[in-house]
Amino acid sequence: MNFRTEEEHRAIVKQYPYYLYRWKYIKVAIEILRIKKFESVLELGPGPAGISIVHDADTMYARNLVIKPTYQHDATKIPWPIEDKQYDLFIALQVFEHLKGQQSKVFKEVQRIAKMALLSLPYKWGDPGFSHHVTDEMVEEWTDSSKLKRRLIVKGCHCRPGRVKSIIRISKQNYLLLFYEF
Repeated sequence: MNFRTEEEHRAIVKQYPYYLYRWKYIKVAIEILRIKKFESVLELGPGPAGISIVHDADTMYARNLVIKPTYQHDATKIPWPIEDKQYDLFIALQVFEHLKGQQSKVFKEVQRIAKMALLSLPYKWGDPGFSHHVTDEMVEEWTDSSKLKRRLIVKGCHCRPGRVKSIIRISKQNYLLLFYEF
C-alpha cells in the first residue's frame, strides 16, 4: 500500500485548509501502518476532501464530499453495509469523538468488519463535556483494551485557527493514537 506523502499533504492543504495542522499525527499514523501488512482499507470520515491517508482506500462518510465516499453511510447506523472481515484495516482519525455516544457500538462494528484498526483521538483537550476532551476512561469504555497493541501520544500538534473559542487559547494539542488487532 502507498501512503500520503508530506508533499501530497501540503498540496491538499492549499485547497483544503481544514487539513493544515494535521500532518504531525498523520505522519505518526503512517509510520505505525508501514510495519503492518494489509491489502484492504476502510477509512471513516477522511475529512471534507474525502482523501484517505492510504492511496486506493475505501471511505465511509455520512454525506457526499468532494470525492464521493465508497459508502455514504452514517457510522452510528448499525449494521454497516459491509461483510464480516471485509477489510484488513480500519482507520478513523479524529472521528470517534464525534459519534454521538455510539462509540462502543461503532467499535464493535469495526471489530466485525476489520482485522486491525487505527484510531486517533484528541487527548484531554479543553474542559470535560467538550467533544474534544477524550480521556483514558472514555477510551476504555469505547474500545476493547484487550485488543490494543500500540498506544502513542503525539504531542504538540497545533489547533486549527478559528475553531471553538475554548481551544483557541490552547496553542498545542495532544493526539492519542491507538492500534488494535482483532
